[in-house]
Amino acid sequence: MEPRSVTAAASPAAGAAGSALQFAKGALRRLALAKLEPTPANFARAYAEESHEQAVSGYREALALAPANWPSRARAIDALFYSLSQ
Repeated sequence: MEPRSVTAAASPAAGAAGSALQFAKGALRRLALAKLEPTPANFARAYAEESHEQAVSGYREALALAPANWPSRARAIDALFYSLSQ
């Protein structure tokens, strides 16, 4: 019997690592497009911009799909505003 392989989609932790990898790739792409050196400070700033953009789209999608009386609506709106301000 062949051993089964574990895919990235099999565990939530692997999914989170995949998101971090996507953010890192996006950050490097931002640095290249802006023609900035990949210093720790520049990378941290680009990574934050990348992750906040993903958060904004996620909050917008959640708010669009949620019912009007969703108990977490106010919290999601606050989080959206925070992500937009970063």
